[in-house]
Amino acid sequence: MIRRASLFAALAMLAGCSVYEPIEPSPEAGRRLLEPGDSIRVVTRDDAELKLLVTAIDDERIRARRSGARGESFWLALERIRRLEVERLSMRRSVLVVVLPVAAAVLVACNDGDCTTSNRVEARF
Repeated sequence: MIRRASLFAALAMLAGCSVYEPIEPSPEAGRRLLEPGDSIRVVTRDDAELKLLVTAIDDERIRARRSGARGESFWLALERIRRLEVERLSMRRSVLVVVLPVAAAVLVACNDGDCTTSNRVEARF
């Protein structure tokens, strides 16, 4: 049972502790909020959905490559983007993913009788 709980906790930690936050696809927001190495999700004006890894950004374009792909990077004009979201760490999800599995493991261990305490106090003088 503890192995299952440990496996579940490990899988939960691998699950997303991040969220996609929408940002305005403008040069000002791009320069302020995007950096090379950021993962982004883009919906273009022609309704194409892309998950990209930012490699560079300038005033009018984002240079990126498809997430998980080793192909060449390409330039995407900001004016072609209808919706832009950047992946960020979610503290709330991260805490829940760490705290809940630990609490569940403690409950499982205590239900098996491993957490019993003794009411006897030995005092030596």
